[in-house]
Parts: sequence; structure tokens; C-alpha cells
Amino acid sequence: PSHVKQGRTRYRQIAPCQGSPSAERLIESCNQRADFVILNRAKRLSGRILWMMFSPDSTLTHPRVAYAIGRSRGTAVQRNRLRRRVHAVLRESERAIPKGRYLIGALVPAVSANFPQVRDDVLELLKKVEK
Repeated sequence: PSHVKQGRTRYRQIAPCQGSPSAERLIESCNQRADFVILNRAKRLSGRILWMMFSPDSTLTHPRVAYAIGRSRGTAVQRNRLRRRVHAVLRESERAIPKGRYLIGALVPAVSANFPQVRDDVLELLKKVEK
């Protein structure tokens, strides 16, 4: 009809399969109560900045990780930055991480840890896990 505006649609149409494919997640999060019951009996390892509890489980398809970084370790921004740094190191070495459940916490205030220190500490803890 002549009264309908003949122009572009208001919203841009996007093809359903555009964009980069999503990467496979090789590290899962511990979010079930059963994971934490198992971690409660796990061995605890300490580094200079972080501590880690590890419970091996070869039946898992991917390692499961949870974080326990309390308020005494800094502001929410600082704690989240530390958690993201730890997660980045785990992603870098995700193929070498033994299957199991991990609970990772901070020994020092989060603001005092820079990325190279966090990387060294996580890699040192992972070496202890493999022994």
C-alpha cells in the first residue's frame, strides 16, 4: 500500500551463525553441594599467595574449580581481579591440570598480588598437586 513507509527495517537482521564459535570450556565450576562435601576431605596445599585444596577424580571430564576469597582479602574489585588472574593462569595450562576438584583461596590481601606472582604461585601449587 502507498501509506506504508518503504524503508529499512528498524532492527538490523543478524544471521544466526555469525561471529566466532564459542570455545569449549575445559574448566568447570564447582557448584554442587557434593563437590564441596568432597573438597571438605581434600588435602590442603599452601603457596606464598594462595592456598589450594585438591581432590583427584579421574571420572570427571574436566577439572572443577571454586574460589574462596574472603572479604578480609580486599574490596570486591580486588578479590574479583585476583580470581580472574588465577582463572587466566588455569586457562593457560588447562590441558596439564589433573582432573579433580579444586578450591582456591588467598593467604594475603588481593591488592598485594600482581599477575606474575599469581602465575608463579598457581604453577607451583599445580606442581605440588601432581606429586
